[in-house]
Amino acid sequence: MVQKWRSSRRSSLIYLIIAVIITSTFITLWRFTKCPDIPYYETLASFSYLILPENAASPIRSKELQENDFTKLIDLDNFTFLMNHSCNGSGPLVLVLVHSHPAHERLRRTIRQTWGSIVHSQFKLLFLVGIPKNKKLQTLLTNENEENGDLVQGNFIDAYKNLTYKHVMAFKWAVYFCPNAKYVFKCDDDVFINTPGLIHYIYERLSPFGARKLILCQILKRSVVFRTSRSKWKVSYSDYAKPFYPPYCAGFFIIYSPDVVFDLYEQAQSSRYFWIDDVHITGFMARKANLNIFFN
Repeated sequence: MVQKWRSSRRSSLIYLIIAVIITSTFITLWRFTKCPDIPYYETLASFSYLILPENAASPIRSKELQENDFTKLIDLDNFTFLMNHSCNGSGPLVLVLVHSHPAHERLRRTIRQTWGSIVHSQFKLLFLVGIPKNKKLQTLLTNENEENGDLVQGNFIDAYKNLTYKHVMAFKWAVYFCPNAKYVFKCDDDVFINTPGLIHYIYERLSPFGARKLILCQILKRSVVFRTSRSKWKVSYSDYAKPFYPPYCAGFFIIYSPDVVFDLYEQAQSSRYFWIDDVHITGFMARKANLNIFFN
């Protein structure tokens, strides 16, 4: 009798464990498959362009900006381009804007000698920098630009916490000097781009006529806001109070359509400065502009 009771108890315990495992598995699967609370990102599989001229990107609407916009960069009222260039012709297929540190001449040279050397009439490649703290380095930048003609420099100090100025300066340059680009490609100077693969991707998955309402990147979800002083990404509660950032793009590569460039630029110009540029532009500003982020 005792043996039978123990056997029955053991069987009940086994059934209970199995039930717990099944329930927890179901809950886990549900959490991973359910829609996010604010579904403003989705895969490119649910988003495609017919390769038709009707889907062409419209020129950036720079004439809609305020009269003093050109000399304003977020909260800087005396902005100017210290080095500048034009975007010739009707606009490239891809405007490639590489965020670079003034001291990274070796990385810029490597890009010019590798994937940057095979860009052709369909591309416009520029490196974006701020003002270095070292005057000798400024002279080297001037000489580099005279030799290669591909630096765009703004009159703000090039520092880690000024990256948002550089990102919005990239938008400003596209808005004012290359409004007919079909796509704007933002990347860092330590990234290798498969240029022929990018062209193929645009022709096969997007459209050679351009796109609209497109932010394409690798999405970071539920990124923790660092509070410890040991972290280089420390953010105070006064700057941002929530424990997680909204979904945003990893900044090493982002593809924008020109209308999105204008919308994000317009939002950033009238918003409070936040120094983590990827979070600010593709997280906060994208939400303000009611834009989706796509990933492939």
